[in-house]
Parts: sequence; structure tokens; C-alpha cells
Amino acid sequence: MSYVYSLATDFGGALNLERLGQEIRASAIVTALDYVTQTGDAVEVVFKAALSAGDKTTLDGDSSPAGGLVAAHDSAPSVRQPDAVIIQEEDVATPTNGKIQNTSIQFVADAEATTLYDVPPWPHPIAATLIEFVTEAAHLGDTVELLVAVDTVVGAITSDVAQGATVIAVQPSVVNNVYPGDRLKLYNGSASADLGYISAVDKAAKTVTVGTPAAQAFSAATPTYCLYTSVPIKSRTVGPAWRNTVGESKIGSSYLPANVPIRVVWHNYTPIETVGYLAADVGAGATVLGVDAAALARLVRGDKVDLYDGVNADAGIVLRVDRDAAQITVASATQHAFAAATPTRLRLVGKRVNGMVEYLR
Repeated sequence: MSYVYSLATDFGGALNLERLGQEIRASAIVTALDYVTQTGDAVEVVFKAALSAGDKTTLDGDSSPAGGLVAAHDSAPSVRQPDAVIIQEEDVATPTNGKIQNTSIQFVADAEATTLYDVPPWPHPIAATLIEFVTEAAHLGDTVELLVAVDTVVGAITSDVAQGATVIAVQPSVVNNVYPGDRLKLYNGSASADLGYISAVDKAAKTVTVGTPAAQAFSAATPTYCLYTSVPIKSRTVGPAWRNTVGESKIGSSYLPANVPIRVVWHNYTPIETVGYLAADVGAGATVLGVDAAALARLVRGDKVDLYDGVNADAGIVLRVDRDAAQITVASATQHAFAAATPTRLRLVGKRVNGMVEYLR
């Protein structure tokens, strides 16, 4: 079930998607959160099912502008305590038990939007041997990034940083844990600056060279922290349907400590598409929808669809496609009544994305 809020009106123009998800999961809301995404001013919070009256009040206070968790949201960049996170070859110092396992990555990328999907972290160390996304023709032209240890504090600056600077003097813990090609931010407790990709690390001089000049000055005395993100997949454009892999051509594995966050950033450039029509009238509260042959031929479990009659648009994730009964079952009940004669279109409003991580544990 989807709940949409205004970035400007409800969140005061500032949002931390990762923290908002954490705040909701840690709250008294009983219904499980699916994901949170932002498109322009629209912030969409999607749950596995419709919220109870009490959960809805907890989320937004049943007010406009929103109250509740939405109004109390802390939009400051996430800062984690330094814990020497490093993605490296598994060796004697970082062993696992050598037992192989793999798990799926599955999420929905909304049409013409950027979706951030946070992979549930492992509660124990792993050594990743392969990351794979199996793409379809519908994904052609999209872009994907894979981020590991997102905005992890690895140390602080040791000299003041002037506006426009690209060479940053840092503590030894920074140069020992960051690498060219990954990303760096500065954060002083109130303001942050994205310095883009790291181009060079000088361990002797204890400096890091970045690709994006600092947008403002930062003081070493504040202090100002260095936030690091490893980037195994960097703005990769999806080609024809294929197995897109990371690590398959590499001998060995990459060590990942317990509870390190992994984020998939998927840019879906495909607009909303009509794939069929409603074949039978439905009332509010329906989850089983009678649809035409075109929709049955196109849809599979995991697609995100909506019913659109020119006025209302109710969205949901497809849970079941029954081609014999000419019906689909969706996760979220309709909020409005829809008539087949209107006509009511069945639109594909989000692509399913499937991936896999193989690792030693």
C-alpha cells in the first residue's frame, strides 16, 4: 500500500531516504515496510499492506502538512561510528567458514524514477564471490549502481578544507580504508559536501584527491568527518537482456563485515505503460481483478501495476497471475471503485528487478 507525501510541504525540503526507512521500521507501526522512494517532490512510502488507523496516525498524524514520523524525520546525513570497514580480499586476517550460500535481491523500480533499495544486511561477516543482476528487454537503457558501506565514517580531516579544494588532508584511518574509484563526502555535523569519486590516495602524504571540488569550506577543529562509500558497480547502463555480473572474472572474494549496508540505485527511464484493461467492474477493497488477455500475457508476479480510469490511480504489486480465470491478485486493495466500461486501463508503473549475491559464510 502506497502513501505519498510532499518533499517541500511534509518534509521541509530535506530527506534522508535510508534513515526514513530505519525510523519507520523502528517505530510502533505493525505493518511491514516495503520500500521508500522519491521522484521530484513526491516521496512514496510503500508498505506490504494497508496501514491500520493507528499505524496511519503514527506515520503522518492524519494531518496536512503531515505530522507523526514524517514531521519528526531526521534528514541529516547518516553518520556511523568508525569501525574500520574495508572491502578486501579474504585472507588469513579475515576468514569465513568457507561455506557457500547465495540469496536473491528483488525490488521494484518505479517508472521514470530513481529507486534506492537497501539490501538487508548480513548479521555475520561474509566474503562475496559474485553479484549478479539478470536483466530483461524492459530494462534496456536503465542504469544501476551498487554501493557498499554507504556513508561510513572512516576518519576525519586533519587540515582545514577551502571551498573549491580537491586535495584533502586526512587521518591515517582514511587513507588506509579508501580507494580510487569509490566516493567520499565531508560532514561536520550540520553540513555535508559530496566530493564525488576518489581519483588518488597518497598514504605517505596522508591526502585524498577527489573529482568534485568542495562546495564550501570545512574546519578540521569542528571536527569534519570523512564518509566513504565503496562502489562495486559504477553507473552501469543496462544493455540487452543478459546476466550482468560483478566478480565472475575475479579469483577470490571481497570481505564484508557484519551489518554493513548495501544499496542498489536503479534509474528507470521507462514511462508508465498501458498493458491491458480491466475486464470486470471492481469495488473499493478489491485485491482480485478481472483483466483482459493483453494484461494476462504481459504481467508476471512482482510487477507493479495500477488501475487508471482517467481520474483515480490505485497501485499494487502483482502477487498472482491466474490465466485460466483471467484474473490477477495484487498486494494492495483498491481504494476506489472502477468500471470496466469506462474504460479502466491497467498500467505497468514499475519494473521488477532480480539479482543474486553469492558468498562464503
